[in-house]
Amino acid sequence: MRTTTNKLLRRSCACLFLACLCGGNAGSASAQRNPVYMSIEADVAQAEDAYVGTISQIGSPETDKEGNHGVRITVDATETLKGSHRKRFQVFAYSDKPLELFPKWSLKRTPLLWFIRPKSADDGPDSPSKGWNFFPVDPAGAMTSLPIVGYFSLDFRLIRSPRQILAIARRAAKTYAKTATLHSLCYMPDLTHRLFPYNTGGELLVPIGPELERVARRMILSPGSILPSEQEIKGIGHADYLAARAADEGSVRRMGVQALAHFKSDANIDLLKRQLNDPFVESTWDSDYNVYSVRKMAFEALRKWDVQVAEPPLHPSSDIPGQTKQAHQR
Repeated sequence: MRTTTNKLLRRSCACLFLACLCGGNAGSASAQRNPVYMSIEADVAQAEDAYVGTISQIGSPETDKEGNHGVRITVDATETLKGSHRKRFQVFAYSDKPLELFPKWSLKRTPLLWFIRPKSADDGPDSPSKGWNFFPVDPAGAMTSLPIVGYFSLDFRLIRSPRQILAIARRAAKTYAKTATLHSLCYMPDLTHRLFPYNTGGELLVPIGPELERVARRMILSPGSILPSEQEIKGIGHADYLAARAADEGSVRRMGVQALAHFKSDANIDLLKRQLNDPFVESTWDSDYNVYSVRKMAFEALRKWDVQVAEPPLHPSSDIPGQTKQAHQR
């Protein structure tokens, strides 16, 4: 399992998100072999403060104490989702954002969802907050440029509605009052990224909390419920859909097992024990080849919890007649 709170990762995720939202060139994302996406819940969980607000003033370009280039934005807050209640605040927007959009948003008084990271010890009292992600989220539906890629809830649902984004953020703000550690779900199911205008893998960062435990159990017990339906994917044949779904369900079960390892309980111990005979085989996973990846992750989690279980077979035996292999190359 991998978790991260690295600032550079957060900023790269924010840049990718905003480029997607504003109709930017998707090639920048597809050029990455495994782009990292922040779930909406992760944005909320990692923020010290979260607001809905409009831009009232735009400053001149400047450089902060860390040498980052950007511009100081004054925001009139219309709703506090998380953190300190403020009617107006300043935020430092980095120059890796499309700064030319700020005047347009300010003129139209476009509502934006702002995620503010904590100030450092070196920041003075007059220093602006550091905004590591923000995007238009107009509940009235006035926003014309809906996201093409990159907006996900923590169960891999691709979110294209501003109202849904705001609803998920509001709900998550009630759950993650403080900043939370993140977990990486990897890799994106094949059927999910077929919803994109390009075909690429990717990791989804999600916050560790009660909602992730519920989603992890659903991934294991009902992996198909995480995946898009055949009707949602354009141009796919029925046979191709069934083949992709079979492989995806296996990798979703493995992701569920990995996520559930954060939540030790008697019920979860019992569930992971039942995965020690899972039939899914991944052609490559965790520097291993043709491995029963669900079994492997379940065994490692149980061993970490000091549960005494026999190690299951982790590789198919070529001398077993009729052995079924579901290989899913990443």
